[in-house]
Amino acid sequence: TQLSLLSKSLPRDEKTTELLADIAPLAASGVPTFDILQQRFRGTADQVLVGYVVEKDDQSWFNWGIHKLAALVRLDTLAETVVAPPADVQVVHDAELALRDRDLPRAVEQISKLEGQSGRVVEGWLSDARDRVTLDQSVATLVQQAETRSQSSAWLRATESLSRWIDKKKQEL
Repeated sequence: TQLSLLSKSLPRDEKTTELLADIAPLAASGVPTFDILQQRFRGTADQVLVGYVVEKDDQSWFNWGIHKLAALVRLDTLAETVVAPPADVQVVHDAELALRDRDLPRAVEQISKLEGQSGRVVEGWLSDARDRVTLDQSVATLVQQAETRSQSSAWLRATESLSRWIDKKKQEL
């Protein structure tokens, strides 16, 4: 509904049409907010750590115990206290720092580096985060276009002309 109203209020130029086409599937499916993505990331980061410590398909009681213990250890603790943390752990830690700075594009860039089991763990989160970045960038571009158009509107130009004419008449007096 909101996208429909937005598209009706915008001019029909090629760039706007492309941006609205990019946004349409996201509007239909919905995109998590930044705050939701940030909350979900904590669990995702823990899953990467646990997956790094424990074999996924190993059902032994020993690995079950390690899994439970690893779930209690925070990723940032490991990344900050170990001299050379595993590469995947460092990547996830860097992404977590980006999220603390509210820099979702940088977090997506970091997480995109993960491969193998760690990459599979973050697939869902990464897909949603990419959608949020696309949506945010498209909306920012639409806002910028709207501001540019409003500054060059006929009404604004007429107002400026009238203002200059008034200033000129004041000087003549």
